[in-house]
Amino acid sequence: MKLSSKDEIGQLGRVFETMASDIRDYTVNLEAKVAERTAELTEANEEIARLNEQLRGENLRLGAELDVARRLQMMILPPDKETRKIQDLDIASYMRPTDEVGGDYYDILKVGDALFICIGDVAGHGLPSGVIMLMAQTAMLTLSKTGERNMGNMLSILNKVLYNNIQRIREDKNMTMAILQYKNQEVSMVGQHESVLLCRNDGRIESVDTMDLGFPIGLQEDIEGFIMTSQLRLEPGDVMLLYTDGITESVNM
Repeated sequence: MKLSSKDEIGQLGRVFETMASDIRDYTVNLEAKVAERTAELTEANEEIARLNEQLRGENLRLGAELDVARRLQMMILPPDKETRKIQDLDIASYMRPTDEVGGDYYDILKVGDALFICIGDVAGHGLPSGVIMLMAQTAMLTLSKTGERNMGNMLSILNKVLYNNIQRIREDKNMTMAILQYKNQEVSMVGQHESVLLCRNDGRIESVDTMDLGFPIGLQEDIEGFIMTSQLRLEPGDVMLLYTDGITESVNM
């Protein structure tokens, strides 16, 4: 229709003319448009399949890396053959990560006449926490071998090492850690971690708070002003329990 009027009828007619043209275009070119859209969908599906395959391979690689990190963590824990050689103390230890890689750490180091017992927990889980745990173990082992016996100095140096490395790997992580030194039934302890539980040989239970003995590792470069030492004595038959929050935060039905 040839429409020259500009009133509502003319506007309505022009809308119908546009609709008719569109319908005619879709009718004539429908098969071509369907083929074009089908080709686009096929290409998209092939790309999705390729990305899925790539993701599957990446997950396998990442899983293998996490498994290696977990194995490394378990390998550096003190073996029974070492702890059985330690006189005076009966030592039992156990760790089972809930994830592939956790941030829990413990060690028992006999160096000369000194016996160091360490326990710690990196915030969070995953590969970064596991790497920081390995850093802590290496740093503590190195310090113990240098002949340093001042507990406050050891914790202060260990914090500086971990702080610098955490800054370098750009992770927002920190770690609670306690270091204990045992000699002639006397235990010296520094560092902030979970409470130490003591079951005395007469059945009494004691809880030693560690909050005032240090500061979380890796939060700031210098924690020397926060470090304090606590002393306790172990009698024959006493039991001392060290643990991480994996125990206190675990729940079941």
